[in-house]
Amino acid sequence: MILICPKCAASYAVKKGQIRSDGRTVRCTACGHKWVAHPKDVRPVPLKQADPEPRPQPAPDPPPEPEPDQPVPAESEPPPDEETAPEVDLAIPRPNPTRAPSRRFGPPARLVWAGFAAVLAITALALALLRDHVVRVWPKTAALYAAAGMSVNGVGLLIEDVRLAPAVQNGQAVLGVSGKIRNERDHPNPAAPLQITLYDAGGSELSRLVANPVDTVPGLESRYFSVLVRNPPPGVTAVALTFVSPGPGPAAVPAARAHD
Repeated sequence: MILICPKCAASYAVKKGQIRSDGRTVRCTACGHKWVAHPKDVRPVPLKQADPEPRPQPAPDPPPEPEPDQPVPAESEPPPDEETAPEVDLAIPRPNPTRAPSRRFGPPARLVWAGFAAVLAITALALALLRDHVVRVWPKTAALYAAAGMSVNGVGLLIEDVRLAPAVQNGQAVLGVSGKIRNERDHPNPAAPLQITLYDAGGSELSRLVANPVDTVPGLESRYFSVLVRNPPPGVTAVALTFVSPGPGPAAVPAARAHD
């Protein structure tokens, strides 16, 4: 016996007596349609023509017996006290699209730093080579060069060929200090006074005096000088000459030394 859904024509097998004479509410499992089925709606199973060579088929399992108090439609309805859990719409936030890195224009940073380092190196080399001109324009930088261990000629004059010559004059011991002053500039340069420092063999300072043997040295020329130190301290073996600046100390000029 079969029962056919009037909406979707799905068929279901039922047993005799499952549909009562007063009707029974059933629900289609295919489309969910509910209707009241009566015995007249139950149809017999149509017979199929036998195949020429019938093959044995396994008998289908009979449907489970329904309870007498509950109707057994194609799909039993859930009990009234059973509530179907509501569906929950989970709102999953969409991930933000990855922001493309901004395109930068210009040379790479390493090239910029390399160029900056090259500029600093060239500037330092120029300051070292042109230190005499820098000190001439800005005399206070002579102390910076001296702290860095670089000699500076801030006056544009060089002391060369320094010699010591002990002698006796009018029965008095004298020490002759001679040499020449060369002007590196192309214009006349007034010569600053000379500071003469006397040392013994151990390098200890014995005496110091200041003399002004030359007034002006023409451009790119030299002038010789000679200074007599009367009654020099005994044991003088070396002398150092430097120019005296108008400030509190000697000018930043390499000292010229001579040994007896």
